Amino acid sequence: MEQTRLADGELRKLATYATGRSIEAGDVEALVADARPPSVYAITNAIDRREPAAAALAVQRALDEGEPVLRIMAALAGRVSDLIAVRDLVSSRAPAATITARVGRGSARSAERLTEAAGRYQVAELEAMLIGLFEADLAIKSNAMQPEPALAAWIGEHLLAARRRSG
Repeated sequence: MEQTRLADGELRKLATYATGRSIEAGDVEALVADARPPSVYAITNAIDRREPAAAALAVQRALDEGEPVLRIMAALAGRVSDLIAVRDLVSSRAPAATITARVGRGSARSAERLTEAAGRYQVAELEAMLIGLFEADLAIKSNAMQPEPALAAWIGEHLLAARRRSG
């Protein structure tokens, strides 16, 4: 209910600001507050910086704060998907404006940060991470695993084990 109220307020603010014209990505970037909980934001930032231990700690903090596992996994899947998309765009020599429009949500700085982050990973690693999240989600939804152990297994396999292999 709180999320609905928050979304309604943000949409009303945008409509008032736009005064009859179409709302653009820049309007959203300028006016809408990031509604992700700080702990989820910390997870995606740690993924971007390729700091697996920090990501694992941020996940634990999010769980301690009551964040649902599936919301955490959705944030992870969204970030990993963005990193894959950026790698694809960069490899196809897409102009910065295209990257900004597709994954930066209109923010050149956001697209720049994602491009830097994507460069820290190999495509195969990102694809394995995304497949692992899908498999964890499936395990949870088919009742093969409980949510927290499924997320912990993904972290162990795709973040912490990757650190040991590369370090």
